[in-house]
Amino acid sequence: MTDNDNQQEGAKHAPLGQLYGPDGTVVKVSITHRAEDILLVVLDDPGTLYDQPLAGLTLESTGGRGVLRTPGTGQRADTNLIRFFLDDTADVVQRREFVRVVTAQRVIFVDEDDKVIANTVTVNISGGGMLVRRPSTVVLEGNVFFDLYLDETVEGGRISGIGKVIRNVGEDDTAIGFAQISRNDRERLIHFIFDKQRVALAVTRGDSG
Repeated sequence: MTDNDNQQEGAKHAPLGQLYGPDGTVVKVSITHRAEDILLVVLDDPGTLYDQPLAGLTLESTGGRGVLRTPGTGQRADTNLIRFFLDDTADVVQRREFVRVVTAQRVIFVDEDDKVIANTVTVNISGGGMLVRRPSTVVLEGNVFFDLYLDETVEGGRISGIGKVIRNVGEDDTAIGFAQISRNDRERLIHFIFDKQRVALAVTRGDSG
């Protein structure tokens, strides 16, 4: 058995996930592992998924070990049933929630009265917290309310929650752990981190052009 076979055998998708079509279509699916394939039950309106060949698909789920993304091809077995086959040449790609990406995103900290404490930017972000640039006149301590902007040009690009100040890093930065964040916001954050990492890897490999 090859290392890749061992990796594929050990990395299992969660029972629920998303299936991405090559044109950007996303549908929610339930996932059942089998010996030779993965059985997917389409839970949402498939939209334009069936209007194209079921090739170049990506199956994604989030579990205790992080975000698992698997490329493959599909075979429609029934109205809402797809047999998903792992691409022969593909690796199972797993991204942990706590992978850290370097990115400058606007973040605003407010107190319990909604008064702005600091309007600053992140240094890096992970699924578990963020390192932020600390304004010289601001002291961040204890629990703080935050609004983190993943994309200020898109409605819904803001993530809000409660952070816990972990420690000051050097003279300029503060580490903030996510003490309270909604499940939906955490999933959006993990997708954001994965996309940032994917772009960075493409640039490193010279695939960006």
